[in-house]
Amino acid sequence: TPTSLPAGTFNGSYNQTVSITGGVGPFVWSVIGGALPPGLTLNTSNGNISGTANTAGSFSFTLRVTDSFPQFDQQDFTIVINAPTPPTITAPSLLPTGTITQTYPNTTLTASGGTAPLTWDPVVTPALPNGLSWNAATHTISGEPLNGSQGTANHTFTVRDSTNPILTATRTYSLTIVLP
Repeated sequence: TPTSLPAGTFNGSYNQTVSITGGVGPFVWSVIGGALPPGLTLNTSNGNISGTANTAGSFSFTLRVTDSFPQFDQQDFTIVINAPTPPTITAPSLLPTGTITQTYPNTTLTASGGTAPLTWDPVVTPALPNGLSWNAATHTISGEPLNGSQGTANHTFTVRDSTNPILTATRTYSLTIVLP
């Protein structure tokens, strides 16, 4: 018992003991098929499954318990490790309008959700107008738009979290550069 195991959460603590009735101790527990979620281990003397799951997904395995005769029983289990909420690029709501040959207001993008640390892609698609730069480490747009950069274009920014598998968020902003 139990006949099923509760779900866990990526990077969350997991602790569940499988128990038996009958048999003659001592008992030895083992996984004889499939695999526990990565990061979880089975205590072979008491049937406790514990640890910190480091991969999201559904993991099926067969547990066997053997007593001192040796008699055994086995049961199939599945543990689902739920992924965290994916990241979301939350701000700003709009990018400020830039003016040719004038300093663009430094604009920092922010994200929430996912599993820290979050990593911003160093490439913006398509590239920002000439004279503007993207600093992925500070997730900030800065610079001074150059002549010929006027107009409006959409630019996509990407942020990734630290889950396994990696969760990604993208957001496309419209950026307008005007003449002075």
